[in-house]
Amino acid sequence: MVSPKTGRPPIGDSSKDKGYRIRMSSEELERLTFCSEILKIPKSEVIRRGIGKMYDEAIKQQEK
Repeated sequence: MVSPKTGRPPIGDSSKDKGYRIRMSSEELERLTFCSEILKIPKSEVIRRGIGKMYDEAIKQQEK
């Protein structure tokens, strides 16, 4: 019997079922790749962490 659930299991508490496409310059892509390689995490995780930092900054800005 085949398992009804195939593919990679979700990382963390929620599944990553949403996508977003962005355009970036060569320099931005180089920076993303550099961060990914040095931190040894996927590029998508670098982007998620960046969103988290910007979200925290926005919350602080809103509280002022």
